[in-house]
Amino acid sequence: MADPGSDKPPFVDCAEPGGNRFVTYAIRCPHTGAAFYVGQTEDFAKRQRTHLKGLRVRPRGTGVRRWLHAVVSSGGTPVFEVLEEVGTLAESIESESRWIGLLATRGEPLLNKHRWHRDIMAEAIGGVRATMDTATGNGAEREAAITDHWTVYGIVDPADHRVFYVGTVNGTRAYRAGEHPKVDERIRQIRGGGAMPVFVVFEVTGGSDAAERAQVFWVEVLTGRGNKLLNGGGYRPPPKVAKPKLSPEERRAAARQRAIEHGLPENTGQAWTDEQDVELTRLYRDEGKGGTELADHFGRTRGAIGSRLVRLGLLEDRRDLRA
Repeated sequence: MADPGSDKPPFVDCAEPGGNRFVTYAIRCPHTGAAFYVGQTEDFAKRQRTHLKGLRVRPRGTGVRRWLHAVVSSGGTPVFEVLEEVGTLAESIESESRWIGLLATRGEPLLNKHRWHRDIMAEAIGGVRATMDTATGNGAEREAAITDHWTVYGIVDPADHRVFYVGTVNGTRAYRAGEHPKVDERIRQIRGGGAMPVFVVFEVTGGSDAAERAQVFWVEVLTGRGNKLLNGGGYRPPPKVAKPKLSPEERRAAARQRAIEHGLPENTGQAWTDEQDVELTRLYRDEGKGGTELADHFGRTRGAIGSRLVRLGLLEDRRDLRA
């Protein structure tokens, strides 16, 4: 069961309720995690089947059925999340209203269409605005608070329910036409088809630097989930730090250190020099040194000694190297 006081309820995919009789639940997007519907039921399993029944034909309107059709048609599976379990119908209705108000204040794009649900959402959002007015005051104090208030948001195409843009908003300003030509064109296409783009709040931060880092994070997450974003140059990835150029001696010293850290002889992976080839030939052919002694002397593995002797024509197969 989710905690109404937490910042973000845990996801429960088609969860089964416990011993209580009535369930308050939310339906979330499998791509963004946004909640699009809150309901209550006495039979949770049956209610899930009812929501998903008959979605092969595109429903009319712009409600939750239309949204579910878009998710299922694009190959997604809506996430049904148990928010709360209570014992009576009166408690269940009160729980549903409370969760609708709570998720509305968090910016969740709920599609509940009952009049009293819409009234609850409007009252909750209005209460948040009034609280902001009271907390921040008027004039310069309120302006300073708004200036430092940044929101990272996504714009969702209701046809396939995929995020196509991730942006940042300073204060209470919404996305304005002309900020990004490709996004403007996509929004015009959506509106031309009789629908409206959905705005989803991902994160609220303080300061432009924090907002930019959050934007980079969400772009990477959503791109990894298959969303084709139109951001282009709309965000700046973290700058690549150039590796310092090392001298040959420094590179060899670094390679020795890595070999030692991995429990290998210090010269593992190092190139053989002409002087070392002459010395290896003398010790193996003229003085009859074995593989173990040669490995210790040159700081290499027995396999490396055997391979080098094969390369020098002193051994046919490195497995023939004497101990």
